Amino acid sequence: MVIVHPKFRSAQIRNVAVLKLREEVATTPTIGRVVLAKPEDGSFVGKHCVVSGWGKNLKRGSLSSVLTKANVSIVERTACQEVLRKTMLGPSFELDKGSMCVAGEGGAAACQGDDGGPLVCKPSSEDRLVLVGLVSYGELHCGQFGVPAVYADVLQSMDFITEATGLPRERFTKA
Repeated sequence: MVIVHPKFRSAQIRNVAVLKLREEVATTPTIGRVVLAKPEDGSFVGKHCVVSGWGKNLKRGSLSSVLTKANVSIVERTACQEVLRKTMLGPSFELDKGSMCVAGEGGAAACQGDDGGPLVCKPSSEDRLVLVGLVSYGELHCGQFGVPAVYADVLQSMDFITEATGLPRERFTKA
């Protein structure tokens, strides 16, 4: 069953859903589970993170047949909003509270087909990756230097996730 965030309006607002499965997925050496970020992890602004997906390859322009990843960094909200107002989003663009901005390193970026893909980062205090965001949208031309993309912020969606699953927050934030 798919449960869509109640405030979802388009790819730009609360682009989050929960997929409820009948059975738990078995973990293997190549299939694992990721822990969700928690407030105690602190800010991830400026941190080096990784996004992955099967979206378009910037060089070939076609969807990837293998899972690819890109090194990215989380951008401060105000600075991001100012940059995005100079794009096709326009001068009145407002970044939704449930969103965050991410910039690719060296032109690396999520692209068409990566929507919903995971953004994982390492909290300063630990040696584990946590899910911080989900790819939402960006400029038409992926990886445009200096133009961040917008991701759904997992922390801002935790109440929805716990309500949709009926499980406590701790179930998602402990390794």
